[in-house]
Amino acid sequence: TYRLLKEYDKALTDFGKAIELNPQDAWAYGQRGETYRLLKEYDKALVDFNKLIELNPQDAWAYALRGKTYRLLKEYDKALVEFNKAIELDPQYAWAYAQRGITYGEQKEYDKALADFNKAIELDPQYAWAYGNRGRTYLWLNDLDSSKSAYMKALEIEPKSVWYGLILEWITWIEAKPGKEIVERLRAIAAYDPSDHNAAICEGIASWVSGLTENGLVEIERAISMKPDDFDTCFWKGVILATMNGREAEAMAAIALALENDLPPILIGPLRWTKEDAPHFYENHALPLLEKYGLLDKVQTQ
Repeated sequence: TYRLLKEYDKALTDFGKAIELNPQDAWAYGQRGETYRLLKEYDKALVDFNKLIELNPQDAWAYALRGKTYRLLKEYDKALVEFNKAIELDPQYAWAYAQRGITYGEQKEYDKALADFNKAIELDPQYAWAYGNRGRTYLWLNDLDSSKSAYMKALEIEPKSVWYGLILEWITWIEAKPGKEIVERLRAIAAYDPSDHNAAICEGIASWVSGLTENGLVEIERAISMKPDDFDTCFWKGVILATMNGREAEAMAAIALALENDLPPILIGPLRWTKEDAPHFYENHALPLLEKYGLLDKVQTQ
């Protein structure tokens, strides 16, 4: 319960006490390892997952947990070994397939990633997260129609997801700049879960589209305070800064960070908007970036 409440210190204390009382409590090692992973203390997490596997070597969950930790450490070969073992032990383990799909995706092996997401969905047709990751993979492949279809299914399963609502709007913005009508939709999406960092992004874009640029930037900075490295927060900070006087360098730094943090390049399509809003930025920065990724014709003709 403490871990779900993000009271990680209390959770660690409780799991530690459980292990002290019963050093053979495999579940407690797994739960403590998960807590360390959430704290990004990956070395400590691996120690606990290793102990979990020592105590229960036939536990598919244990190998999948260790695999996810290796993936977060970008030790992809080790991660794949763990996910393969988890799937060998439990061929019906949808989560392990989805995690392996993420691993393949991060290695740019998109066909293998799609195969695993498809398998996860076959095993669990209500697995919204797998649909969402299938949608993201299609973005990397510049397949907007397939991406939109996957995200729409994810939103159908989780109709109050702020992220799925936002990304579906974002995909339409690649094709055309939205008008003021988007403000109401974005605020309705944000209302699903105001504590979600994506809700702050929705509010930021809504304010910016309404002409309240400074307010929009404040909301984006609030999102960044919650998720500093997410590509969505970095990108929209860049877009808003691009339309502010004297902040082109900051704008490009934010957009570069978004791409570094695995923003699918097709999602930079809204940079076309700066042609009207910030023509100097468009000519000197946005246009070369769109050309670099071979997106100029695509975003103009979709």
